[in-house]
Amino acid sequence: MNRIIISILTLISAFVASADTWFPYPAAPEALPFGRPRANYIVEHFWDRCPWKSAYSSKARMAETIADFASFIPHAQADTVFTSINVLIKNSQKKPDDFRTLLNIARAQFYSDTTSTFSPEVYLSFAEAAAVFKKFNHEERANYLGQAMSIKNSTEGNPIPSLEVFDINGNKSNLNDTIPGIQTYILIFERPEAGRTERVFFSANISVNKLTEAGLIQPILICAGTPDQSWWDSTKNLPQGWRAVALPNAETLFDLRANPSVYMTDPNMIITSRLIPISYLTANCENLVKSAGL
Repeated sequence: MNRIIISILTLISAFVASADTWFPYPAAPEALPFGRPRANYIVEHFWDRCPWKSAYSSKARMAETIADFASFIPHAQADTVFTSINVLIKNSQKKPDDFRTLLNIARAQFYSDTTSTFSPEVYLSFAEAAAVFKKFNHEERANYLGQAMSIKNSTEGNPIPSLEVFDINGNKSNLNDTIPGIQTYILIFERPEAGRTERVFFSANISVNKLTEAGLIQPILICAGTPDQSWWDSTKNLPQGWRAVALPNAETLFDLRANPSVYMTDPNMIITSRLIPISYLTANCENLVKSAGL
């Protein structure tokens, strides 16, 4: 906790004292306690002195400003953060080109592979606002609606939606179909043209097979695309208890930035973990087998 407080104080001192910010940042009143109360104040009032008419005259400076704003987000209350984000969105929407710039900055800041402030929940606010922005054309709105749907479908605590999938024989079913007794579902999204080494090692792991045979887990291999015969052929030797299906439009419905992209759910298909490395998942299965005495 002390480190967090010191970090916040350092940021506040640096931002307030700096003459190189795009516009003056708020300074928390001295009477406020250190820590979250001061971070809340900074976040709540961050945009008070933003010159909205010229804010996007330098995209680079605005991007730096949003990066500064993002650095306070982990230290502030969620409702304060999202209220401030709404202020940013509404003022940026006065000019469609400014809003487009904001959306690009927000995606880079909160939803890119390289950002240090990755937060799908934060970026969702921007995507949802863009999806209903009347000054965007249908194609733009549809693009952001798809992004918002993908984030919601991929967020921990949300259910896997009922989506139609098909197996090697063309039989259709729902992705979120459940089996009594299964405690954990492991969804492994795999692009048809990508390598299959990680999946092969996982399916050959003794602990994974023990848990599957015991009916405690069910691995579900999902072709994230249109499978060719070679992909289907590669699924014929999967261990008993696995399920192999295809979902051609998976990449528009889920966050699949890794390959394979692995999700875990509870018995009700509620997401418990997302984008898990296969190596980490394998180690967890091995530990579970030891603790369960299987």
